[in-house]
Amino acid sequence: MTELYEAIEVDAKMMLAGKKKRLVSSLSGLIVETTVLHGKPADKIINYAKNEKIDVIIIGSKGRGSRLSRLTNTLGSVSRAVSESASCPVIIVP
Repeated sequence: MTELYEAIEVDAKMMLAGKKKRLVSSLSGLIVETTVLHGKPADKIINYAKNEKIDVIIIGSKGRGSRLSRLTNTLGSVSRAVSESASCPVIIVP
């Protein structure tokens, strides 16, 4: 299991590095931080943002979880929980 978690973490970090590079190159003066956390996504995001004094959270409107939310164009459970409980502004993108 440890090897699986390590492989997933490496893939996640590579994906985030690519997205960060595109954001930074297209938006001058923006400071972008990425991190990979393990656990309940909404709780981890909310606590990380609070502990690190993050200015704004940018999150996708839906993940890969609920097929219903993808079909009905509603918020996913993580984006909904983060937007309702975060201590900073949350920007939800499609």
